[in-house]
Amino acid sequence: MAKSGEKQGPVFEVLSITELHQRFSIDRSTVRDRLAKAGIEPLVRGVKKVQYELTPEVEELLAVDPDLEAEKLRKMRAEADIKEAQARKLHDELVEKSEVQDYVGRLFGGVHKEIAIRFPRRFAARLAKAKTAKDVTKLLTTELDRVFTDVRNNHQRFLASE
Repeated sequence: MAKSGEKQGPVFEVLSITELHQRFSIDRSTVRDRLAKAGIEPLVRGVKKVQYELTPEVEELLAVDPDLEAEKLRKMRAEADIKEAQARKLHDELVEKSEVQDYVGRLFGGVHKEIAIRFPRRFAARLAKAKTAKDVTKLLTTELDRVFTDVRNNHQRFLASE
């Protein structure tokens, strides 16, 4: 105890781990770990009561780093996005880009094979018998419309194998 007339040091607030956790909005175990790593000893150490002086050193130690908080928030958002994408994929709402590219490539390959290879063989004789350009146009329009209707109604048939 200081004698009268002697100068006393500054008086600091005394807080428990729980109170420090609430004040600085960080986990209790993080408060405990930071204080221990910094070698800061409690002012009061009892069976159920451990309290620390809220010195400027303790405040600085427990202060939230805005860059770290921004990074944590970015990480949490990225993890949430990943989980949401996984959930959507489980519910067949999301397909991987490579799967779509493969599927579309095989579909167009099959349509190409139908129009560029099979179609001319099937209709060459009929086209040769056509008397006018109008007859050729009508035949091509009708038959190509059938091909594309078939693609729309039964696209699985046009999936070319590798």
